Amino acid sequence: MTIKTDLTRRSFIKTAAAGASAVAVPMALTGCGGDDDNDSLSLTDSKLVVAFGHGVASGDPLADKVIIWTRITHTENTAQTIPVEWKVATDSAMTDVVSSGIVTTNADIDYTVKVDADRLLANTTYYYQFTGPLNVKSTIGTTKTLPVGYIESVKLAVCSCANYPAGYFNAYDALGKSDADVVVHLGDYIYEYAVGEYGTTANTIDQGRNHSPEKEVWTLADYRLRYSQYRQDTLLQGAHQAKPFICVWDDHELANDSFKDGAANHTEGDEGSFTDRRAAAFQAYHEWLPIRTGSDKEIIYRNFKFGELISMNMMDTRHIARDASLTTDQLLAAGSGAAALIADPNRRLIGDEQLNWLIQEWSNSTTTWEVLGQQVLMGRIFVPVELLLYLDTL
Repeated sequence: MTIKTDLTRRSFIKTAAAGASAVAVPMALTGCGGDDDNDSLSLTDSKLVVAFGHGVASGDPLADKVIIWTRITHTENTAQTIPVEWKVATDSAMTDVVSSGIVTTNADIDYTVKVDADRLLANTTYYYQFTGPLNVKSTIGTTKTLPVGYIESVKLAVCSCANYPAGYFNAYDALGKSDADVVVHLGDYIYEYAVGEYGTTANTIDQGRNHSPEKEVWTLADYRLRYSQYRQDTLLQGAHQAKPFICVWDDHELANDSFKDGAANHTEGDEGSFTDRRAAAFQAYHEWLPIRTGSDKEIIYRNFKFGELISMNMMDTRHIARDASLTTDQLLAAGSGAAALIADPNRRLIGDEQLNWLIQEWSNSTTTWEVLGQQVLMGRIFVPVELLLYLDTL
């Protein structure tokens, strides 16, 4: 599915009437624009036609709160702040409303809406919906808070590495229809590549799944367009609408083989500065995903407790402390010293600050199981040097 950038007023009305997705929310955590009412549009404004073309989502559930997300799509070239009403209910008919309110969004956050709905009950299913100007309503999303105390089981649906041109997102469809309590996404939610690059298959064009924009993404506008494309996929929308997600990034949300101060797939100068690219990637990630955003967008490691059964720590193994990965050329050049190079105690993956946080979480935990949500295979891997040499020729 490609992004429609030339939507007409008529097509937006049709989209809204067909139930284009979006969702409602309590407790404003939104990075909304200014509070100047003179720049705001009322929900009854007849001049602004909107839709919820990117669906609804929830994420980062706790025992008493959950993030709820949507995005306003519109035909107007407006810099105005747009109000969005949210509701959270205990029933799918949205009659038993437990929280409601109005938040605002604007171009500064790409018209996304992210709210931290709190004062909720543990281990409870909730439904939510958004309403925009002209009483345009989103579809109704389903979410669930985490349990407390004794529980017998938890079902996690785990996924990662979803490259749009590689094929349809049928796996997301299966996750949304499953009986999983929560979806854990371990990263590579998007890929940064240009059309025809990694992930492209012989069926990509026929399936209408060329990347948009066509170029490799490295600016904030680029990353926003790429997320917009992925979030227009109806199978991904369905998964987000049905389940709360707990997400963490890997490298492709920024660029292939990212580390703390660079990436294998970044060309300094031609693709701007890596510092600017990194900031753009992180901003778009926090705008478009239902993640609880703190004061520092670079820090996303965090803990989730599923009653007395599981304590799950989501880790950043890519961006805040990781040293550049060793290359085949480096290992071959090191010769007999390759083992020492690999075992260098000065090399870092997660950094001291994150490690100390993890140790503290483990030390204080009383749950039966400790789970790490991260991107690196854990275990010794023995690879014949002949295979390394062959892979280096590909």
